[in-house]
Amino acid sequence: MSRAWGRAAVWALAMGLAAGPAVADGWRAVPLFGADVRSLAFDPAVAGRVLAGTSAGQVYESLDGGTTWRAAGERVALPGWVVSDLQFDPHHEGRVWAALWALWGADGTVAVSEDGGRTWLGRGAGLPARQVYALALAADRAGELFAATRDGVWGSRDAGASWRPLTAAHPGMGKITSLLVDPWNPDILYAGSWRRPYRSDDRGVSWRGIFDGMALDSEVFSLVPGPGGEGELWASTCGWVYRSRDRGGRWQRYSNGLPERRTPSFEALANGRLLAGTVAGVYSSDDRGASWSRRSPEVAVNVIAAHPGRPDLVLFGSEGSGVWRSTDGGSTFTASADGLTGLRVTDLVAAGGDLTLSVRHAEGNDGVHRLAGKALSVDGGAALPTVLDLATDGESVYAATEEGVWQGAAGAWRRIEELGAGRVEAVAAAPGWVAAGSRHEIVSWRHGAVERLPVSEPGHGLALWSGGLWAVDGGELWRWDLEGRARIPAPGAVSAVGVYGDTLVVETAAGRFRRRGGEWSAWAVTAPRVLPTGDEELPALGLWQGGSASLYDARGREQARLRLPVPARDVAASVLRDSRLHLATAGYGLLWSNLLRLAEPEAGDQPLAPRLSPR
Repeated sequence: MSRAWGRAAVWALAMGLAAGPAVADGWRAVPLFGADVRSLAFDPAVAGRVLAGTSAGQVYESLDGGTTWRAAGERVALPGWVVSDLQFDPHHEGRVWAALWALWGADGTVAVSEDGGRTWLGRGAGLPARQVYALALAADRAGELFAATRDGVWGSRDAGASWRPLTAAHPGMGKITSLLVDPWNPDILYAGSWRRPYRSDDRGVSWRGIFDGMALDSEVFSLVPGPGGEGELWASTCGWVYRSRDRGGRWQRYSNGLPERRTPSFEALANGRLLAGTVAGVYSSDDRGASWSRRSPEVAVNVIAAHPGRPDLVLFGSEGSGVWRSTDGGSTFTASADGLTGLRVTDLVAAGGDLTLSVRHAEGNDGVHRLAGKALSVDGGAALPTVLDLATDGESVYAATEEGVWQGAAGAWRRIEELGAGRVEAVAAAPGWVAAGSRHEIVSWRHGAVERLPVSEPGHGLALWSGGLWAVDGGELWRWDLEGRARIPAPGAVSAVGVYGDTLVVETAAGRFRRRGGEWSAWAVTAPRVLPTGDEELPALGLWQGGSASLYDARGREQARLRLPVPARDVAASVLRDSRLHLATAGYGLLWSNLLRLAEPEAGDQPLAPRLSPR
């Protein structure tokens, strides 16, 4: 970090000022594109506009038919929620409905936007506190909508102001994952459950099972009207796809050419083409389902959407690579994620003037990427096995993966064969020394010599500090050096060890303690979670249960507090360099901000996952 910023912090403390927020000049996302897109909806009132909802609570918009994207409103419009479904209201221009379920826990709700997805309000009063997976709107009655929830189907006749249960008398209709209002008869409502489909002929008052021809335990992910006219339905399930010609009276299964049975999404185009979104790509059929051909890369498809006025324009949302786009009716698809900064960045380190970050579940972006100098662009990356931990010796970067430890320098990577090819969960590095930790052993590679150190109950983290290798085994702290292994007495059972700047810190049942000169003293960092920053003056970032964090010096004294752009629990790693704080996040990509000055504290923290009000 810059000396100017460090002097400002010291000056503020010398003057007796309370530690307050470090004022940032706004948070930005590094342009590394991708996202877990769960929902797509074309705006019927604005040509070329489409919304995309993600598993991290983001709502993006495109104004050019899905070519480029930006946040529709706030960076995280619905924090803490998976945006499982988006529906434009046919009776109110600009009104959008969202089905939501909590990424952590079993909660769920419904939200509405009156400005096309820019701002949101809760419309879940009366709903059970359970996941909401999908919505369906009545085409003939304004304000009437239906919600597919973990507790059956619920209905509202007053635009979500109140809700009533519609399936309480049907115990088999517990978890409902899909809904469809019959486009030819709006009194008919279809519901797909976690085992099979149901039908109501009186807007949800009564229900009957429509199982004939469908295998038991067929979770129905989507229900779509077919291109063949009145009464034709298609259902995508955990066991391929089904077609009915009589509103579900009888089903016929189609699987020829579909190597993957799990089919989360489906779309029927006006020209008769069928598109099935599987966990291994999009498949098309031009012969009413008799045969299928793959049309996209082998990525997991969450949702497919076709433009209602342009059947040649088709989008699908994937599990990690964002949105894919077709302009030839689903014959070919190309990645179209420009602006979707929703990747899962799991770790981050600084080495040799560059930043290296690891990405998981990104379908093409998995592995490691390098941010050179202070540039805002990222290189093409290296497709390593799943990365579990990163470390640096100041020049090279070391990645602990499912298949050994890999060393990277200047963008080139190689596996360190001396450390094996098995799963490595933790790695530590210092000049001339690398240590790799797994569930049963720690392998030390020092100046070309390999030593295997058995462990029985490893704790979290490895540390190379003060000429020794430090690790936790069975709640005890151990140190290895050239003279052998020694148990180091600690102030309680140890669960984790790490290095913050030049200070060794252990986590115990009695709190956090730092080691200096062979002695332990309390480390005054009280934040629930702490991450190293790699900075000498402010080596620790404490994360509070909300939207704030604290920067601490090596002695554990709070120097500054700042407001985070995402929920604190989703911050995975941090690097502070040249007064610029970088955050690796789970679902929001790599974020950064310049820290400018200290300011007065902000009052209070937001809840861990801010709820919509009213729920």
